[in-house]
Amino acid sequence: MQVGGQRVVVALGMHRSGTSPITRGLKALGVELGEDLMPAAPENPTGFWEDAALYELNERLLAILGRAWYSVAPIQSEMWNLPEIQALKLKAVETVRTRFGNFPLWGFKDPRTARLLPFWKDLFKHLGIAESYVLIIRNPISVARSLKVRNLLAVEKSYLLWLQHSVEAYDNTCGMPRVVVDYDVLMAHPAEQLRRIAERLALPLDPTVEDAIKDYAHRFLDDGLRHSVFEPTDVHLDIHAPDLVSNTYDLLRQVALDQLDADSKDVQSALSSARSGLVGFGPFFLHLDHLEADRDSIRRELEEVRDKSIQLTGEVVQLREAIVGIEAERKFELSARDRQNAELADRVSRADDDLLQIREKLHRTLAELETLKAQNEVLRVATEALKSNDESLRSESEVLKPLVQLQADANAILRSELHNLWNSWSWRIFRPLRNLVRKLQGLGKETEPILHSEPHAIQTLITIRQSLSWELTAPLRLIYRMLSRRRRATAPSKPIKLVMQHLSSDIAEGRPQPRPRSVVSHRSDFHEVAQGLDSPSSPLISVIIPSYNHSMFVGHAIDSVAAQDHASIELIVIDDGSADNSISIIEESLKRASSLPSEFHTQQNQGAHAAINRGLEIARGEYLSILNSDDYYYPRRLSTLLSYMRAADKQFAFSEVDHVGPDGLKLPDTNHVRFGYLSALASLPQFPTVGFLLLLYNLTVTSGNFLLRRSLFERIGFFQPYRFVHDWEYVLRVLVRPNPDSFASL
Repeated sequence: MQVGGQRVVVALGMHRSGTSPITRGLKALGVELGEDLMPAAPENPTGFWEDAALYELNERLLAILGRAWYSVAPIQSEMWNLPEIQALKLKAVETVRTRFGNFPLWGFKDPRTARLLPFWKDLFKHLGIAESYVLIIRNPISVARSLKVRNLLAVEKSYLLWLQHSVEAYDNTCGMPRVVVDYDVLMAHPAEQLRRIAERLALPLDPTVEDAIKDYAHRFLDDGLRHSVFEPTDVHLDIHAPDLVSNTYDLLRQVALDQLDADSKDVQSALSSARSGLVGFGPFFLHLDHLEADRDSIRRELEEVRDKSIQLTGEVVQLREAIVGIEAERKFELSARDRQNAELADRVSRADDDLLQIREKLHRTLAELETLKAQNEVLRVATEALKSNDESLRSESEVLKPLVQLQADANAILRSELHNLWNSWSWRIFRPLRNLVRKLQGLGKETEPILHSEPHAIQTLITIRQSLSWELTAPLRLIYRMLSRRRRATAPSKPIKLVMQHLSSDIAEGRPQPRPRSVVSHRSDFHEVAQGLDSPSSPLISVIIPSYNHSMFVGHAIDSVAAQDHASIELIVIDDGSADNSISIIEESLKRASSLPSEFHTQQNQGAHAAINRGLEIARGEYLSILNSDDYYYPRRLSTLLSYMRAADKQFAFSEVDHVGPDGLKLPDTNHVRFGYLSALASLPQFPTVGFLLLLYNLTVTSGNFLLRRSLFERIGFFQPYRFVHDWEYVLRVLVRPNPDSFASL
């Protein structure tokens, strides 16, 4: 039977999202749903409109994957290659051909399909069937309340299931004909929404279809199908609803109202953040599924024990009735004096034996009952322990919410860095040659990669920086940075804000410190310098912090300056137009460090070099130090560097650094960033001076590792307006000055 040339319309959505009535609307648009549909049920009185055989296929598929419809654990991509999955595909092909082979336009729905789309898309491709999708959304509050009544699911888990089904349905239909439909909007305007579906999916609207639409709107639909109605903004008021859920619902609702394009960058970026959040919670979701499986197993065992207890109780009643009957029979026999004495004695003896056996059996039964009571008590204690575990899991999910947001911010920065690197002239200059090689290999032209995860982005960055194209352009980049005729950046304008007046407060009473991503440190084998080396009226050291959108880290950076063991320090903070709550964090941190002379200025966003230059212009110290707002100092850093520079008569110095991840923990030496840095340090003995190695590798790592004399700065000048390498370029300018002995490293 030929299936090619067919078209299928798949309805995707979370359970209890109105997928059944909307699928019935597809039938009104001429989409064939099959003849063997699942019967109606109390929770769906108008029918499920699901093909029974396709439902059974999805159930078997979930069983092979070790999942259930209510599982939140992720389905890894390699699981689709299991032999059992491949065997099931043949069964699915036979089912589709048998049930829908004669229909040019058919469709189906099953909420499980949203998570099983990779299987069905491979099936459609094999059969040559064109795909179209209807993505159905509903207010997450309505879904969570409905699942709590029907399945006793916790609302927190229902929200996660809603987010998981919505994100996976969107991701797996990108590039396909699709339309997003809001169930509540369809209930309010059914005919208009059905025509919208037909228009978006290019379905015919002839007079027959128009009559079917009217019949659907006026006869089939009923407001009784909705058991709860919430306003779209109500989800933001539910404390159990994560921000990822409410934000994703707002976004998809705008798409359903045609206020946003489903394939726009804003929608893709927002759903990418939601997807990253789900990926970050993958191990937690898998652990939650294991706990729930253990809980269900204990519940089944408890039910079996209760059933057995009821059965044994019935047997006890029967035994007691038998005893009463035997005793009555015995009395009757004793009263029958006309019977022979021998026969009477024999029957009495047999009755006594039977009674003894029954009593023994009764004693054994009572002992078993006592054992069952003890088992019931053990199960009760285990159930209480599971309840406690559920509370712990909820607390852990609250703790993980900031980490999810931090991971989303880190992903955005990483993708921006890769985009700029991909479009740099160093990478583009050899693009024609690379495309020629790809053509000879039978591949198409290279395109900017679409990243699906943070490890994917990091791996792509490493691949580019280790490529032949990048190595060949290294001399050109170096020459370009060192051209003497390049225009030097102009000094920034005078500060436009007054110096802050700080109130005294105890540092120890501040808010919990955010965890930084890197630490500027000094090696432990250098001599420590006692407090109070210099205390003139003007500060000896000026520390400049350029800040931009680092509210998670800037407070810790300021605190690390206040904790330095050197007494003569001034702090200058320049906010470069941050869009987050960095300003309020900076103000609170400066209040805690009221004993530290400080200034705080803001400006429109001009780049890191502009913020640093403005701080350099304001600084009064003989020595100048820069601390990036996502780094922090160890307490003895400045005094140690200062002591070394004075003893060795150096004008510029930097130290080794420690690398710290977003979780606040030091990166292991096996981490690719840390490993590359340590490899560069290990190669230092192969070069005559530190300067030779600096020509190949930015050993200073960051401008936050600089300590220089004012006299050197007055000769070198301000930082150049480079986005990424302004620190490396500045060090190279220091190298080419007439007095190279002024340079030192620790």
